[in-house]
Amino acid sequence: MSDNRWIPTCVVAVTAVLMLASPRARAELPFRLVGASARALGMGDAVTALGLGTAGLYFNPACMSQIRQYSIDAGYGYQSPSAAHNLHISFVDSQTNPEFAMGAGYTLTKSRRKINGVHEGFTVHDVRAAVSGSFGTEGFQFSIGGTFRYLNISGDELTSPYSESIRAGRDPATLTPGEMAQMNARKADPRSMSTFDVGILMNISDLVYIGAVGQNLVTWSRHWAPRRLGVGLGFVYKMLDIGASVDVNFDSRESVKASPSFGIEYVAGGAVAIRAGFDWDRVSYPQQYRVSGGLGYISQYVGIDVGYAHDVAHKENWLIEASIRAFLP
Repeated sequence: MSDNRWIPTCVVAVTAVLMLASPRARAELPFRLVGASARALGMGDAVTALGLGTAGLYFNPACMSQIRQYSIDAGYGYQSPSAAHNLHISFVDSQTNPEFAMGAGYTLTKSRRKINGVHEGFTVHDVRAAVSGSFGTEGFQFSIGGTFRYLNISGDELTSPYSESIRAGRDPATLTPGEMAQMNARKADPRSMSTFDVGILMNISDLVYIGAVGQNLVTWSRHWAPRRLGVGLGFVYKMLDIGASVDVNFDSRESVKASPSFGIEYVAGGAVAIRAGFDWDRVSYPQQYRVSGGLGYISQYVGIDVGYAHDVAHKENWLIEASIRAFLP
């Protein structure tokens, strides 16, 4: 992969929970980790093996060693209907030392709404720092990386099962014991927590990439930081990238859920990126079937990316991410 065709979009984000609700409820909290790469969003988040540069802070830290670059990126994102706005900034340096990469980032997420007369809102500060290293031969490279994450969450969005049921349009007396237990568990989650991710990546002849990552390996919240296992396969040929990933969530629902995703990217003229993807989110309730697309422009010194996704089964669930990046020599 050449240095000037990919430079990852900004991504440093908050870990978000996939919602919990009654049959009439909608997504109460962000259903995608807010602030994640606009490039990844356009590809259906199928980038466990193709999460280049700063995207590695979010999807797989080993991917920071995938290309040589020094980039700084910043952006804005929005998710509906949780009304979650985010501002994010990050950097990655895998250029200073060809065998060692490092990066860090920060995301601020805020949401405030009034539903059925009940106010809800939250603010999340998400700080990430990561390192990765790579070694191997010309035809095979192995990378390993780790990410430290700190989350601070505040707000009154989850004050009680009573307020959650009101937002869902239900009589609190009709809540089942299982629903009450899940709501009370969310209420009891800590508001500050630290955790970490560990990932690996295998590069076979710059053609096939195989990635795996364990996320939130020390977790204090099954809602804001659920334990997850991601595996991915990437295929790269000239200006075409194809990715497939499976995200296994162990904590957010009552049983383990695996969510597959697929994505494709083609870079026309070495500068204009065209992206499309699909993400079957089996953790959200109800399940989401997100179709996504995106565009990007990359020059030697600057890059711009926009990604958009829409749940075809529930039209109110959509999200957008945009970023601008600066590339240092």
